[in-house]
Amino acid sequence: LPYGAAAKASGARAFGGDDKSLADAKRATLETLPSDKITLVTPGPGSFDEFLQVALTTASAAGVLLFSDKPSPPPLLRALSLEFDGKLGFAMLGKELAPQFSVQKVPAVALVFPAAGEQPKDGKLPLQVLPYDARRGGGFTFPSIAAFLDDFYEQRMAQLGSYPDGEGGAGG
Repeated sequence: LPYGAAAKASGARAFGGDDKSLADAKRATLETLPSDKITLVTPGPGSFDEFLQVALTTASAAGVLLFSDKPSPPPLLRALSLEFDGKLGFAMLGKELAPQFSVQKVPAVALVFPAAGEQPKDGKLPLQVLPYDARRGGGFTFPSIAAFLDDFYEQRMAQLGSYPDGEGGAGG
């Protein structure tokens, strides 16, 4: 089912049953995924801080960073942002910001969250960065990255001692 503005598009498009048509149908479907849950972080003051404020309001008080050389969020990130809506914040950063997070090459995914037990210094919250290792995690695919994020989310919620109603934890 199409999301967002694409949902209002009129007219259906027919796809055949061959491999090329199936690939075209998949691509067309992925392009309808919304990007409104993703903050585009730009170089300069304030942009990352704005994202962090949003990410800290999620259930896990954590955010997912995608470092990319693309101008807009790819379908993979849009799909992940829908899957983890309300659980994690999502941001896309250009490759020029990667070195600030010890990221060597793009694309790359990392989690960012407040460092446990540390107090703000000079008005800044100390952060931990947990990179996704595609070689050990199973590749740069939705199932692999989603499993990484889900594992983190479960551990983070246990650490925080709280789960949203009906989710995980003791007896959940």
